[in-house]
Amino acid sequence: YSLQSFPPRRASDLAGIRPPQRPLWQQLSADMVGFWRTETIACAIRFRVLEDLPATTTEIAQRTNLVECALARLLRALWELDIVYYQEDSWNLTEKGQLLSPADEKFLAAAAVMWSDVNYRCWHSLEQSLLNHMLTVPRLFKASASDEKLADYHRAIDGYAANDFSILLERLDWEQHDKLIGVGRSAKVLLEQLLQQYSHLQARLLGDVYLFKHLTIPASLTARYVLQLHSPLHPWPASADAILLPRVLHYYSDSETLTILRCIEQALLYGGKIYLLETLLEEQTPQGGLLDLNMCVESGGQLRTLAGWQQLFNQSGL
Repeated sequence: YSLQSFPPRRASDLAGIRPPQRPLWQQLSADMVGFWRTETIACAIRFRVLEDLPATTTEIAQRTNLVECALARLLRALWELDIVYYQEDSWNLTEKGQLLSPADEKFLAAAAVMWSDVNYRCWHSLEQSLLNHMLTVPRLFKASASDEKLADYHRAIDGYAANDFSILLERLDWEQHDKLIGVGRSAKVLLEQLLQQYSHLQARLLGDVYLFKHLTIPASLTARYVLQLHSPLHPWPASADAILLPRVLHYYSDSETLTILRCIEQALLYGGKIYLLETLLEEQTPQGGLLDLNMCVESGGQLRTLAGWQQLFNQSGL
């Protein structure tokens, strides 16, 4: 048949019965190459490809010092990921892409580089981590990261914490507390927000050497805020009536977590509270499975069910 045999259709003539679905084999195939997405986005951030758009391929190539034909391939991949789109000879950021640029201001840009580093340094040893489960503890990549990598890591974690935990400032009664102790980078974000909002609070942040690199206390908080190098696995150097553990204990095995909880039990003042913020596993749902596997390869840690946490609390005397 010739095309002239068919009159043009109006959009109103078309209706979808259901959203298009990819066959299962295509879905599985996409899962197998998930690292393509991670590395493509991270590469775009490292080369600062997404800055100062809209721009032509030639303009971006000149700014990034990338060969134009190679850059075009990277941009096409970013287009497929809905990070950029091509229109009238120029590359533009999509709504999703705007979450990554300017890179110095968007925490997800730092997160892209961070997850690429985790993927490179940790996930290639997944098989060995499973074979040696509970026998060896992987070294945290952030403990040996360069200052530049550490800055990316901290910016990413700070962004996640600010977005995920801000609700705690509104939902909980912080007037009931006087002394706070927090552990880890996410706790740093929470403690500073609380100190700025409640003038009566005093806080102490515990952490490893890498946590305090390039970390400065806001001038307005120096009288009420202490940074202290300390491992939570050892008896704590101070007591508090509120202890904050946001996304900390999933870095540790059950035996290490039990040790930390016993130290906390000794550091918690009478009537005090522990704020434990973690992703809970549930027996009947898969959510958290990949993060749990990530903790296995990154630190030898794990996510837990509510029953698992209750067992640890009981064993620690809490």
